[in-house]
Amino acid sequence: MTTNRNDLLSFKFIDEKCALLQQEGLSFAKYELVRQVIRQTGDWEYQSLLCCETKTLQMGGAALAARIPVIVDVLMVQAGIITLLEKTFVNPVYCAQSLYSRRHKNKSPIAVSMEMLAQRYPEAIFILGQDQESLLTLLDLIEANGVQPALVIATIPDILNDHVVKNRLQNSLVPHISLAGTKGNAVVAVTIFNTLVDLAWQLYEQNDNNLIALSI
Repeated sequence: MTTNRNDLLSFKFIDEKCALLQQEGLSFAKYELVRQVIRQTGDWEYQSLLCCETKTLQMGGAALAARIPVIVDVLMVQAGIITLLEKTFVNPVYCAQSLYSRRHKNKSPIAVSMEMLAQRYPEAIFILGQDQESLLTLLDLIEANGVQPALVIATIPDILNDHVVKNRLQNSLVPHISLAGTKGNAVVAVTIFNTLVDLAWQLYEQNDNNLIALSI
């Protein structure tokens, strides 16, 4: 990612405000995710909301390097990630919202499309930033052992379900990046994924494009 002067000033200010967070022993990669999300949203609360483990980031980086397909819920997420992917790992991207599906068994068309894509690419990277029914569909498949994603990034607002949906993901064994509390949106999902791509690509190039478990 290119960084202009205003970005540098913004990140300097963020680093000053998040000095205590840096002292808590966060990995470089997780801290970079936090500061990028704060930069994009202007919301300081995200410094305490991001849920992920360093091992998860390493697995996500390895999946990117292996050109694992990426499945997203809405067009906004697809539009936000495609440019950087085309310049780096060139993973194929499929969007549930862009597929034509009819409502079936009380599921919305987008949830039906998500189910179809998940069954076709059960080990994909999933990015869900807006459509909660798509996340519920994916969780049902995961819990039924129907799919085993390489990584799930889920930042959908969880206002009406009292965190039940997010808790299901956080209690699963699937590598995931999610948010505590009710906040979240597609912008956050795009920012997290693009930051992961950027970090993984830098390491991938440093290792002469060897397919390794990236030490993010």
